[in-house]
Amino acid sequence: TPGVLMGCPSACTSMAATSSVPVWVMSESTVDCDDMWRDCRSAPILQVTAGSEGTELLFDGDPLLADGDAIVLGDGLSGGSSAELSTLRGRFPYRDGSGSDTAETHIVAHTVTRGSSTSTRRIPVA
Repeated sequence: TPGVLMGCPSACTSMAATSSVPVWVMSESTVDCDDMWRDCRSAPILQVTAGSEGTELLFDGDPLLADGDAIVLGDGLSGGSSAELSTLRGRFPYRDGSGSDTAETHIVAHTVTRGSSTSTRRIPVA
């Protein structure tokens, strides 16, 4: 059997049992990449607008997020209470029960729906 290959389709190499597998996560700077996660473009969020039917995110270009995709927002947001910001970001503090005073964070991603244009998406946070 050929085993597990990585670097395909252009430069396939056999992966040893101890090999590290690189993992990429789609972000504002990794949109529309090629098969090897190179030649990417970026689509940062330009504006966040809260409304009664959810929060609209305006991106600098099409973020290629389809209905049902998940998103977690970063720390670059400001305004509102700490609870409101945690809800919008999808990151919530908790204590791990070890007796440490250090708060950990758990992540709850928002489900995305397409907005009124190719560069807008809506999340269910009102």
